[in-house]
Amino acid sequence: MGHRGGSPVACQARALNAFVRVRGVVSVTDLLRALLAFVRADHSTRSLGAWAVIVKVADVSEAAWRTRLRKRNAWLGWLLTALLTARPASSPPTRRRVRLIDATRLGQIGRGGDGWRVHWDDDVTAGCLSSVVVTDHHGGEHLERFVLAPGDSIVADTGYGYCRSVAHAHAAQADVVSAAIPRPVPWRMRMGIPLL
Repeated sequence: MGHRGGSPVACQARALNAFVRVRGVVSVTDLLRALLAFVRADHSTRSLGAWAVIVKVADVSEAAWRTRLRKRNAWLGWLLTALLTARPASSPPTRRRVRLIDATRLGQIGRGGDGWRVHWDDDVTAGCLSSVVVTDHHGGEHLERFVLAPGDSIVADTGYGYCRSVAHAHAAQADVVSAAIPRPVPWRMRMGIPLL
């Protein structure tokens, strides 16, 4: 990371410019406490500053809090992904993973329709998310967003039942369980005879 000594969370906070200079906020932990308080209590930057002084987290101006809040997004996104994809310490060793893959749509304030799409890969065998990918509203559902391994069993909805996704899974030696629309998928039996 280029930062000796320090947790991965602190190193990422520095690398993603969420915590560049001390200037009143002594540690990354204090910054995270302030960010969580800001979101949970729905503070204004002025009331956040008052809270931070009262609980002895920091004594900085309202303008300084605004600057720090503007620089938080990339780091908090990294932190959320790290927490969601953390594997339990006692995950059993296995050769075949069962993975649920899907996407959901998120609206965007001030805009009609979809703003963002969140694509996720839930490793049921390990009991955690393997990955989370956020795209704009043009980001369609397909398995190429994910790294598949030999022996994986992928369970997905109809949006993943197209040739492109099935071919990606086949190349990775993974199995796919998905509803498929017959017309765009050329189904053939092993000997090459059309199935449908």
